[in-house]
Amino acid sequence: KKMSGNYIALARDITERKTAEEALQSNRNLLHTILESSPGVITFALDTHYRYLAFDSKHANVMSAIFGKEITLGMDIFEVIGEVEDAKIAKRSFDRALSGESFIAEEEYGDERLSRNYWQIFYAPIYSEKGEIMGLTCFNMDITDRKKAEKKIKELNETLEDRVKERTYQLM
Repeated sequence: KKMSGNYIALARDITERKTAEEALQSNRNLLHTILESSPGVITFALDTHYRYLAFDSKHANVMSAIFGKEITLGMDIFEVIGEVEDAKIAKRSFDRALSGESFIAEEEYGDERLSRNYWQIFYAPIYSEKGEIMGLTCFNMDITDRKKAEKKIKELNETLEDRVKERTYQLM
């Protein structure tokens, strides 16, 4: 009877552990699906020491394209950001989020030799169940094409203004 009770307890323990593992895997799959779901938004999260907690495949691809480095979970993002000025800008923004602030910023990042891109980034702190800040998350939209178009329009406007001034002078 005692042996039978031990087997029942062991079977129950195995079943509970299997159920917990299945729930954990289900949560991982859900997180992965959420991270990958938005075609126009690149997402990553860092802990309070700037180490990757999560990132989508788009972020991994962008980091490789603009800095030439592969990223992994647990890696310090500053091991990847190669430009000193970029690292300063990123740290300033990360620290604002880690202080509890949620905000949107337009920032430029990248290696001049590989690729330089403009981003609109939503920064937000991540809170633990106890209400303590345990990291930050970033939602990034590539606005490089928009910034290039704005620059071209500005240059065309300046050229047009110069032509108008020149033509006005000729008419006078």
